[in-house]
Amino acid sequence: MIEAMVWRPLICLIAITAATPGEAQRQAINLPAGPLTNAIDEISKSARLSILITDPALLRRRVPAVRGRMTAAAAVRTLARHARANATQIGSANWRLTPLAQAPATLPSVAPPPPPPPPPPPPGDVIVEASKRGTPYGSFVGSVEVITQPQVGLDAGTSTLVTRTTIISSTHRGAGREKLFLRGIADSSFSGRLQSVTGLYFGDVRLTYSASDPNLQLYDMRSVEVLSGPQGMLYGSGALAGIIRLNSNMPQRNLPAASAGVGISVVARGAAGADADAMVNVPMTGNLSIRGVGYARSEGGFIDKPTITPGGRRDTNRTGIAGGRLIARWWAGNGWTVDAIGMAQAISHRDNQYASDDGPSFTDRGTIGEPSSGSYAAGQLVVNGRLGDLSFVSATGLSAQTFRERFQFGIGDVLADGRRRSDTITHEMRLAGDGRVNWVVGAAFTGTRDRSSYAQTSGPGSRSVLTVGGRVQDAALFAEGLVRVTPFLSIGGGARVVRAVSDAEHSVFSAATDRLPQRRQYWLLPSASLLLDPARGLSAYLRYQQGRRPEVEPALSPDIPDRSRHEKVDVVDGGVRWIGQGWQAGASVQHARWRRLRTDVFEGFFGLATFDLGDWATTSANVTLGGRITPRLRLDLAATLNRSRSLTPWLRDIGVRLPDVSDASVRAAIAWTRPIGASLVGRLNGWVRYEGVSSAMFGVFTAGRQGDYVQSGLTLVLDRTHDGLTLAVDNVLDTTGVLYKLGSLGRAMTVTTPLRPRMARIGYNRRF
Repeated sequence: MIEAMVWRPLICLIAITAATPGEAQRQAINLPAGPLTNAIDEISKSARLSILITDPALLRRRVPAVRGRMTAAAAVRTLARHARANATQIGSANWRLTPLAQAPATLPSVAPPPPPPPPPPPPGDVIVEASKRGTPYGSFVGSVEVITQPQVGLDAGTSTLVTRTTIISSTHRGAGREKLFLRGIADSSFSGRLQSVTGLYFGDVRLTYSASDPNLQLYDMRSVEVLSGPQGMLYGSGALAGIIRLNSNMPQRNLPAASAGVGISVVARGAAGADADAMVNVPMTGNLSIRGVGYARSEGGFIDKPTITPGGRRDTNRTGIAGGRLIARWWAGNGWTVDAIGMAQAISHRDNQYASDDGPSFTDRGTIGEPSSGSYAAGQLVVNGRLGDLSFVSATGLSAQTFRERFQFGIGDVLADGRRRSDTITHEMRLAGDGRVNWVVGAAFTGTRDRSSYAQTSGPGSRSVLTVGGRVQDAALFAEGLVRVTPFLSIGGGARVVRAVSDAEHSVFSAATDRLPQRRQYWLLPSASLLLDPARGLSAYLRYQQGRRPEVEPALSPDIPDRSRHEKVDVVDGGVRWIGQGWQAGASVQHARWRRLRTDVFEGFFGLATFDLGDWATTSANVTLGGRITPRLRLDLAATLNRSRSLTPWLRDIGVRLPDVSDASVRAAIAWTRPIGASLVGRLNGWVRYEGVSSAMFGVFTAGRQGDYVQSGLTLVLDRTHDGLTLAVDNVLDTTGVLYKLGSLGRAMTVTTPLRPRMARIGYNRRF
């Protein structure tokens, strides 16, 4: 009964019919890998076609991704070829797909070994969705990296993206407390009221404003896009360093599916851990499907606290993570879709992950427990459709993020308890057109309210409280275009007009709340670009962009802001790309001038403040090379160099550097695939990454050197059609090193975050 309800509609039309077919015109095609039904839905929506399929089994056949610029007819024929089907055109915008006839078997046959899963598409076929115009990778003006199908296992959060590339850097205070930076643009080791310099997005919706990275787990993600900044023209003030966009797998139409996985792990000289995850895709009707993801992780600790009474505590830094995501997609007809998205996640740390500088390795001499916890919840509503030849997007998001922590303050059993809550609402509407002029116009709004409180307890009946909060709202109009003026030359430009309003409040020792005057700001963010593509697979670009972020009134500040000079980042970025013969290479250089850098400062308990670090110049160079040495062996290499220099003499004289950005990062990775017998495919992935020297900043003081270590990882996967077994090892060489020099807010100069010892995990997953 249920199967009949699901499959009968497939005997009719699959997809959506629109008034104006787009077959004859070349357009950006971005069809996902997976079951044919997913690709059919996408091509029907984007090219306004109707495709008739009468064989349900054909819809289940898996096809690789189809991406690039081509006509709709070429895309349909390509899908048919991959699905071993005939494609017959039966009208101006109507097609029929039927399975190829099977040749009669004349001899007993032996089942051939299964082919390996389709490899990730080469960069030349990837569409950069974060461009907001569906730009192919080779035509994107700017530095971009696309991580397809990010692996999860030993680690699964967004903070682990640092090990997948050389252009991302991070603090290391623990899951849910990190700040992410790109290409040497970094402001502070702590999260305060200033807007984050790196924007984190789930699809078209921003996840946070000024709060830390919530460390969403990357289960069931299709890809991650990393765009170097500033991206102020397209993304506004929270993209001084760039943006990181998470692209989830979306609900599949008319195709039930599910998967589940479990794993156990152990840390050398530490405790064991476990994880579990599940995904389900449920077609509710012919036009409505739901996709849900749930997960839970317990990560074993490796830090001992022998001085806690009674008896001390071993492996105290255990971390628990649990969460999920639910997406409902409605195919409304005529090429329109409506996505309702909800997500929630909770993180708990039994204790911190710091080790004392003057003690044995992986030992903290703190005398009290320092637990912390955080939660993140968000809802989104995204509408996509076509208005004639134009694409329309409306994206609205609401989010709430909270974090609680307890830390030992200074010497003795003095406790400090911190709590922070940040609520954000975002909305954006935009139109985009494709052709000789590739353009986008839109309007955006962001509103956020945050409130932080810190309470210090030094004895019975002794308690001091500091509360800081404020609101920021900004509204913007933006437009950008790229015009092809010759067959090999395109020129682009754009601007974003912003109005920002902010206020602040604070109270000390539970006294009356002091509210600072509201502040209004206006600015214009220009952009200009140049794209050369003189030969197939070869392109070069040059761009200029400007970035700003709203000024916020500091609650308690050690300096007097100079309001005659506003914080601003000007960046010139140039690069070349080559794609061909199964290989791709790229090189880029970015130079930034950062005027009046504002940084968040936590100075003891009595001052949550911002500080003016003056003017800075940064330069970042990046090179990448990747390709197939043999049909089954792939090699990827990348390196990034960063340099920063203060233009303020007294800061330069005392050796102040931008925090948490290493002077060099180098990464090498291999991926090897081979069939094993008649039913197995083996895959071996290995990587090694060198992280150079960087500094942690505490106010205007340098806490010390961190970095200068080598990380490594190795993963073996044995995969069958419906299940797979995974063995993974992190820190294969069992390297020691200092990830983060600051550590606890209350003991910033005496503890550090060490590199996690060797860790191994074995996992099993099943696909239904």
